[in-house]
Amino acid sequence: MAKLTTNFSSWSLIETILNDISLFENGPEYNYLQNTISDMASYLFNISDWGGTSSLASYSDPSYTAYMRGSNLDKSNGKITAAGISDEFYELSLAGSVKVSNGLGTITSVSFQGDGYSESVSGKIY
Repeated sequence: MAKLTTNFSSWSLIETILNDISLFENGPEYNYLQNTISDMASYLFNISDWGGTSSLASYSDPSYTAYMRGSNLDKSNGKITAAGISDEFYELSLAGSVKVSNGLGTITSVSFQGDGYSESVSGKIY
């Protein structure tokens, strides 16, 4: 038999919270946030005119500010260990080890925050 230990005053409160989460995840605000994450990631991965050094690259335009950290970023054998992009309201950050030459590697953490919302994932992300 399973045992549940909680600091909630009642099971109905837990059910209410789970229902509220479900409603949020099926609503337009969550859909907007997921689209924002997708758009920012796509923009980050398609920037072609980075500036900076072999260990820190940066990019800025009227819409976004972005960075990449790693080693030998200016060479084909380089590795990206962290990257991020932000606009006026949101910030998306990634960490891991990804090859500059072909984009292959592992992302180990992703975080997104802004406008009162935050989401993060860690572990080996495929």
